[in-house]
Amino acid sequence: MFKWKYPFWYAKNITARNCTWFEMARAGVWYTDHITVEDAVIEAPKNFRCCRGVRLRNVDFPNAAETLWNCEDVELDHVTAN
Repeated sequence: MFKWKYPFWYAKNITARNCTWFEMARAGVWYTDHITVEDAVIEAPKNFRCCRGVRLRNVDFPNAAETLWNCEDVELDHVTAN
């Protein structure tokens, strides 16, 4: 469970599975290269900015505001976003 801001800034080669990112985990992934998130709920807005190599599988974004800005090489598989 991620409950606070900025869990993965400037990170590389991350895998996160079976997790929930609560609303306060906003701005969670910026400037990160090669991240895979699977089987997750990301309630936090403003995620995934200026990232490369983003793989999202079975991910739900109930609040996808300002998500995936300026990202490259993004793969979405069974992703829902509101």
